[in-house]
Amino acid sequence: SARLDASTPVGQRALADLLAAADVLVHGYRAGAIDHLGLSEHERQRVRPGLVEVGVRAYGWSGPWAGRRGFDSLVQFSTGIADIGMRHADAAAPVSLAVQALDWTTGYLAAAAAIAGLTRRQAAGRGSTWRLSLVRTAHTLPALAAEAPASDPDSGADSAFGAGQRIETPDGALLLAPPPFRVGEASLRFDHVATRLGGDAPAWL
Repeated sequence: SARLDASTPVGQRALADLLAAADVLVHGYRAGAIDHLGLSEHERQRVRPGLVEVGVRAYGWSGPWAGRRGFDSLVQFSTGIADIGMRHADAAAPVSLAVQALDWTTGYLAAAAAIAGLTRRQAAGRGSTWRLSLVRTAHTLPALAAEAPASDPDSGADSAFGAGQRIETPDGALLLAPPPFRVGEASLRFDHVATRLGGDAPAWL
């Protein structure tokens, strides 16, 4: 099997070999989990000097909930977003957002952090560590919504980016949502898609 089991010595060596050739490490492990794989923060920096590391957690990096597992919907409920949804929907129970907004937004922030880290390394020759969390994103989103200008229904902004990208996967076709922004003529497209677990060897594309 091509699956990498990082709980085994062989898997840990393979993971360390991959890390040694990496420019950026992005991970969403809960508190302490990556350390238990034999890759403490000190070891990660030793294996790959200059590493740009971007870590994402559900409930932050300090405080009594920092070690809790979690995902988008749970954080929506525990931070009051689902309560806002309930009041807007005039419902009798909490209502989460129709999309995984915390996952998406935090993912874009993680990508921005990785780019900023590479830029900093190019200028200063040093790696860096960036920490993000779903709960921090959840705290920020309502404030951004309150500050956002009202959209013009006649502007056509919702259709400016066109239809989503259609991709084929081992489990069938998917239609992706169009990107939320554009930079000049550049657009976001997926050249690689997820495959079934164990379907690919552990290697960089």
